[in-house]
This record gives sequence, C-alpha cells and structure tokens, in this order.
Amino acid sequence: MLSERAIEKYREIYRQRFGEDISREESIEQATKLLNAVRVMAQPIPKKVEGRYRQILQEETEATQKEQGHE
Repeated sequence: MLSERAIEKYREIYRQRFGEDISREESIEQATKLLNAVRVMAQPIPKKVEGRYRQILQEETEATQKEQGHE
C-alpha cells in the first residue's frame, strides 16, 4: 500500500508534468501500476535465458555497428 506522502507526491508530479489534477483514487491506481511495472522490469534475467539474451544483445550490437559502417 502506498503512503499518503507517496500518493500526494505522485499527484504533484502528475500535475507538474501534465498540467492537470487527478483524484486520489486515480493517483493510487496509476502509481500502483507504475510500481508493479518497475518491479517486473527490475527482476534479474533468469539463468536459463541469460545465455540467449546475451547472444541476442551481441547480434543487435553487431548489426548496429554494421549499419553504421563499423564492421
């Protein structure tokens, strides 16, 4: 659960960024979704897929370098 301070801070940031006020309920919903997304993205890569991930990353790096003429 979000603290009152966190809810108000989110509302303040939203107001500054988008120029409009949102309700307390809407801020709780949005902030909770944001936190859940960050939790998912912050998870470590499982060992069973780490090798494939590194391979894809290397392939992408090589393709980018090739496109830029850095063969």
